[in-house]
Amino acid sequence: PILLRPSPDSCMRIIGIRYSASKQYVPLTDTGFCLGCTLPINNGYEKPGDCLVVDFETEIFIGTAMLRIKNIDKSLSKSHDNEDE
Repeated sequence: PILLRPSPDSCMRIIGIRYSASKQYVPLTDTGFCLGCTLPINNGYEKPGDCLVVDFETEIFIGTAMLRIKNIDKSLSKSHDNEDE
């Protein structure tokens, strides 16, 4: 999987990582993610509400980011549901 990391000392604080349809943060133990070290990138084949989003805060604003790779081959998607073909 591809991960993105915030710039060190950028004053960006990761509040939490959650599914887009949820307000509860994903427990990060044993996930490969941690607050401030790696951010998830979605593949575009997640079911509605199942993409991971990152709530963050900087000195200037608070926001939510959803990162996605564009034009990924459907055969590479782990979350692809074969019943939809």
